[in-house]
Amino acid sequence: MNCRCLAARVATAGALLALIAAAPVPSSAAPVEVWVAVDGSDAADGSRAHPVQTIEAARDALRKLKGTGGGTLWLRGGRYRRTSALEFGPADSGTPAAPTVIRSAPGERAVLDGGVVVPEAAWAPVTDSAALARLPEGSVGHVRVADLLALGLRDGGLLGAHGHARPCRPAPVELSMDSRPQVIARYPNVGAPLIPITKVVVPGSVPRDGDYGGQGATFQVDDPRVARWGAVRGMSVAGIFNYAFSADLLPVATVDASNRTITTAMPHIYGVAAKPICGWYALDLLEELDAPGEYYVDRRALRIYWWPPKPLTGSVVQLSVLEEPLVVLQDVASVVLRDVTLENARGSAIYIEGGSGCVVGGCLLRNLGLVGVQIGQGATVPDPRGGWIGAPGKPASRVLGDLNRRLYDDSAWDRRCGSGHTVTGCDILDVGAFGVVMGGGDRRTLKPGGNTVENCRIERVARWDWHVRPHVSVDGVGNRVSRCLLADSAGQAVMLYGNDHVIEGNDIGGVCTWIGDGAAIYVGRDPSACGYAIRRNYIHDLRTGMGDAHGVQAIYIDDSCVYTATIEENLFVRAGSTAVIKFNGGGGSTIRNNAFIVCPKPVTGAVTDPRRFLELMEDPLGVARTRKSIDIRDEPYRTRYPALYKLYTRQSSAIVTVIERNHRTDSAQFLRRTDAGGIAYGLPVGPDETASGYVRTDVGAVGLYGSEFRHDLLLR
Repeated sequence: MNCRCLAARVATAGALLALIAAAPVPSSAAPVEVWVAVDGSDAADGSRAHPVQTIEAARDALRKLKGTGGGTLWLRGGRYRRTSALEFGPADSGTPAAPTVIRSAPGERAVLDGGVVVPEAAWAPVTDSAALARLPEGSVGHVRVADLLALGLRDGGLLGAHGHARPCRPAPVELSMDSRPQVIARYPNVGAPLIPITKVVVPGSVPRDGDYGGQGATFQVDDPRVARWGAVRGMSVAGIFNYAFSADLLPVATVDASNRTITTAMPHIYGVAAKPICGWYALDLLEELDAPGEYYVDRRALRIYWWPPKPLTGSVVQLSVLEEPLVVLQDVASVVLRDVTLENARGSAIYIEGGSGCVVGGCLLRNLGLVGVQIGQGATVPDPRGGWIGAPGKPASRVLGDLNRRLYDDSAWDRRCGSGHTVTGCDILDVGAFGVVMGGGDRRTLKPGGNTVENCRIERVARWDWHVRPHVSVDGVGNRVSRCLLADSAGQAVMLYGNDHVIEGNDIGGVCTWIGDGAAIYVGRDPSACGYAIRRNYIHDLRTGMGDAHGVQAIYIDDSCVYTATIEENLFVRAGSTAVIKFNGGGGSTIRNNAFIVCPKPVTGAVTDPRRFLELMEDPLGVARTRKSIDIRDEPYRTRYPALYKLYTRQSSAIVTVIERNHRTDSAQFLRRTDAGGIAYGLPVGPDETASGYVRTDVGAVGLYGSEFRHDLLLR
């Protein structure tokens, strides 16, 4: 913003505050409200008839008017372009009885837009001879080009590295049409098999083993298409480079067209291998812009090339720009953000830190580079390119960054998540990494956070990072994911860290489509992570495209976790390729009253011998997680989880897994929806099944439901 515009903004905001200061204090019975409209004026009084123009001016006015209570900031319908975060702090707090509410006007929809709308006139035929020479022959005539500088953009963002165990960084500029993201030009195209790695010439550094030398890998491929890329600069490769649970996106240093080798600019965490499960695709190449919906950003010339999948007339085309969160709620209490659309940010939609009792309700969050809602701090990014160094990032506000790695190293980290926050009735769609990242509570004292994600539709997440970027990531103590619809992702749906979380009544399906050794609900490598309740969920249609070497499961309790969860009254339908519930070197959970319909083996891997668990407890990671960050030998852990304590102190010599009153069948004939919106297996009135040991077939209501924040179950 230039100085003249800033001065005008300050002057008009000052005029508004002067009007407010002169106004009589409203009576306690009168509602306190300020109205905003895109065609308003910050010199107006903020009434419905004379709305202000900027949300900041309305926020500041509401602070003056509301006193110690709350009030309502009404947003008239329209598009509010954000070039910085919309911030709310302690002065904006309400009370549980009188919250501060920011919401769309009745019957209207306000849109907080972190990008720019690209007019039809901005798209021109490609005439540059150099660009035409790079385009595939069949694309010439279809592809259009737009000037990013003319649209007000000064850079196209950094693609960099994205992947398992890497820090999360804002996405580069992304293109969408009618609210659906387009595809960065790639080969092979979406839906085609990945390209195998024929031979590894140099595996590169292996950061997982402590090798932080940064050497990229060189591998050979048979595909002759590589010959087209010899002179290309700035391309990347993405895919599976060693293990099926670790996807990566790596910038390319060089392409040797004659030898058909590719050398990456940085290493993969496990080093590159030529395994049957490994495969990759190339992206960010103008040479591969050969299908409707694909685009390419020339970051040097600041131009974007695109093959529109349908006529531009009547369509809304947008570019994401903003790297900051669209909305920040920091150290506030009882603030409600509802019925608003937030879109086209290269980072996050909503960031919440500290405070209590805030609600994000009935919002549509879409086309985001990182995360829909982040509750709690993230960590700094040690290497902005996405590379590796020896230490994780440091705690930081308003970023996601090195969150997972920091949590891995410090499982009792207080991320300042606040308490009693709720995300409810929201649709979160087309996100680069996580749908919701939620913490809360104190792992040292086991004080619960009480934060909740409920009645939310979260689909098409992990677009940039396939694995370990779930629909909902939960850490801390005593938080809940309830009655959500979680679908359409290459990786996990829910990842759990910490203690005493509740996962109930969710409809989870169509996830784990491109992962091995993973699950819809995953927890692992921390024996102190106990007390979970996983109940009355409908988990269905899980099948990986990566073969069954390690497979996928509905629930995976990994790496010597013991006495982790009570798993009961869930309905599993076609839920897994190798098992439904899998343990890896652990056990001790209670598994009862579940139904397994057309599934592989219901439970596998549970052990009675505690040796592997005890070995992990003496490993440096085990010591850090069970006797340093927290101590399972002391209170409250010793009393809360007595089986864990007795196992560690050798008072118990066996891990006891309770598996009882479950039902298994290879027929889905009697799978049905109930009148109450639940799902059940069995006849509405039929034979007594207690003889088979099965107690319950009806798991109750699952998935989305109508509420104050969700007036219908259709996508808004």
